[in-house]
Amino acid sequence: MSSRALARGAFEAALRTFDARGLVARAVARSRRADLLVAAGKAAATMYEAALDARDFERAIVVVPPDGPRPAARPGLYVLTAPHPLPARASVEAGEHVLDLVGRARRTTLLLSGGASAMLAAPTVPLHDKIAVTRALLASDATISEINTVRRHLSRIKGGHLARRGAVDALVFSDVGRGGPWDVASGPSIGDPTSTRDARRVLARHAPRFARLPLSRSIPPGDPCLGACQARLLAGPATFAAHVGREMTQRGVLVHVRRFVDGDVEDLAAAMIRAAARLPPRTAIVRPAEPALVVPPGAGSGGRSTHLASLVGPRLPPGVAFLAGATDGVDGASGTGGAVVEGGDLLQGRDVASYVRAFDTGALHVRMGTALPCRPTGLNFADVHVLVRG
Repeated sequence: MSSRALARGAFEAALRTFDARGLVARAVARSRRADLLVAAGKAAATMYEAALDARDFERAIVVVPPDGPRPAARPGLYVLTAPHPLPARASVEAGEHVLDLVGRARRTTLLLSGGASAMLAAPTVPLHDKIAVTRALLASDATISEINTVRRHLSRIKGGHLARRGAVDALVFSDVGRGGPWDVASGPSIGDPTSTRDARRVLARHAPRFARLPLSRSIPPGDPCLGACQARLLAGPATFAAHVGREMTQRGVLVHVRRFVDGDVEDLAAAMIRAAARLPPRTAIVRPAEPALVVPPGAGSGGRSTHLASLVGPRLPPGVAFLAGATDGVDGASGTGGAVVEGGDLLQGRDVASYVRAFDTGALHVRMGTALPCRPTGLNFADVHVLVRG
């Protein structure tokens, strides 16, 4: 089996076998009984169906992305669609609906996953300003924690504000490698340790034309309204990377699972190229990651995983493969789920640099047959990188 087949096989098997339903069902069974169930994010449908394995709820609202899986219709269930990563009018409608239902419930079980920050919106500024500042931050090299710091201070639902509406028990699938539970969906029912000053610093550094945007206070840890609320992290990027590592181990490879990494995509590529040069046979490195990629206006069909694979692939030694995969199955605007490349294969001798400069790396990998399929997975644990010498 080639190194590329090893990497792709382990990653795709991990997506199939990760027991998201079991994690949620067991957590719901142990949680306090609630009459309202709210699920939001890219994994919302999966988490909602799992919650019903453990308990019935009088009412439920599920907010999913337009291209993601949807739960089956049933009495008392509202299913709404809202986009990601930019909020829209549908996001505001979903956010207001959730605020209203939580305010009328005795207790709410809240299931959160990555993407919910954009999908649940109740902005304190005009929606067009919220969209513009989010777009600017996403196009910068700001981390997701920095972006969510700003989001929490522009919202009536994020940053703990949902806790003012009622008692909420949150169960969380995190797509954030650094930061805390308040970063997932920007912490609707969780105390926020950041301040408007922190948000202002993020804007000044990464989106200076919005530096004077009016900000609102979030709910700090220890606020009395949080006393009836709980939050529990069920899984995150490190959890899923370890699962990929187990799949690779079952294929007879010695695996080193590394800590989460973020930072500039070119720095991450250089580190992976150095690691590839000294990787022993039958050995793999697996890591959760979130590269920072500054995307200019007019960019082509690219994503951070295809971009990274395009930087690494041409410089891999023969027999070493590198996979950069989006665990949610959608790598930015690339039209792929990421890419898997191998030293000496199809990228060698190609004009890869022109695709990188144009931020059109999705088109490159589709053309070369090195793309992973663009297919929403019902999960969202940031990206996974796999380096293997078979």
